[in-house]
Amino acid sequence: STWWAPLPSKQAVRAIPVRRVRFPSTSAFSQQKMASSKTLRKLLALMLATSLAFASTAVLSTGSLGAQARLLESSPSDGEALLTLDNIRLEFDSLLIADASATVTVTRTNGQSIPVVDLSVEDTVLSARVTQEIPSGTYDIDYAVRSADGGINEGTLRVSVDEPSQALSGGLLAVLGIFFALFGVMLLVFFADKRRRPERASRRSAT
Repeated sequence: STWWAPLPSKQAVRAIPVRRVRFPSTSAFSQQKMASSKTLRKLLALMLATSLAFASTAVLSTGSLGAQARLLESSPSDGEALLTLDNIRLEFDSLLIADASATVTVTRTNGQSIPVVDLSVEDTVLSARVTQEIPSGTYDIDYAVRSADGGINEGTLRVSVDEPSQALSGGLLAVLGIFFALFGVMLLVFFADKRRRPERASRRSAT
């Protein structure tokens, strides 16, 4: 024989508890998405700022390591005309190191080398002396010295030397030239005025 299970009554069906499932609303989902976007933007901005700071620090440190001392003042100065060359003094903007790299040489443009003595490196100053008398001419002062940052600072100063006798003779000739030029102008004015005197006298008599 076949057995059929009885169907539940309406009252039994109504008595079964029904759990309602709530899905998030569209506004709540949008707010959550906006919050996530803000957080992501903040993270990206922080990463960008950190990268820029790191790059700036690297560039500054590299520039400071590669920088060399700068020549502030020299005696004699580049292009200076001298009566004699004796003391050489070079002052830089940072500390110098007294080692074998420190050199000062004086060479005439014709290739003649001039002895240099008393080479000294003290704080920021490189100095040397020329003891012998040197003839008139143009000379190159070549220098090289290591600064505290490890860089080699080198350069050349070109100066000219005129012996006192030649300088005095040149100055005397210049003075004489000016004197004769003024004397010539005075003579021209005198003769021009002398020529105009008869004309002025005739004009006065006519009036």
